[in-house]
Amino acid sequence: MRILIIALPRTGSKVFTKWLSTELGYKEYVEPNRMENIEGIEGDNVVVKWDSWEMDPIVAEGDWDKVILLSRENTYDQSISLVRARERGDTWWVGSQYTITREWIKRNGIEIGLRKEYLDNEREKLNRYNGIPITYEGIYHTGEHRETLRTELGIPSWKYLDIIGMDKRYRKDIKLI
Repeated sequence: MRILIIALPRTGSKVFTKWLSTELGYKEYVEPNRMENIEGIEGDNVVVKWDSWEMDPIVAEGDWDKVILLSRENTYDQSISLVRARERGDTWWVGSQYTITREWIKRNGIEIGLRKEYLDNEREKLNRYNGIPITYEGIYHTGEHRETLRTELGIPSWKYLDIIGMDKRYRKDIKLI
């Protein structure tokens, strides 16, 4: 099976891709447009993750058995995460946990608002693709979309849910001080 994940930023897409490829025993390709060796991307038994804003519509309409559209319901929270990631520059993905304060939100309010507007527009564009719509919340919080995927992909049961545990999250819950 060939699976394409088109994901918005700050949706846990890298971890999600790793988890899904591990569950299926498939090769994973994260952001192949940034990779040098992508020979296997055309083969079978692959999970390919592509950022929504860099998605080539020709690739999206390609020879995929399943297309998964990963977004976030709470784009305000997502925009906070995106502003924080941009603030950290090239080290945003390093994996160290952090906490957001009320002061930080106030100091970055304008940028957060602009990013939220951008993310709302990107989510609207993402939903124009044909695919299985899932959300960060439905994967990592409620589990509702894990069941959707299990059914859609014909998987009897999950074996590696620990990969997507909330304890692996970069940002701790917001504690407004």
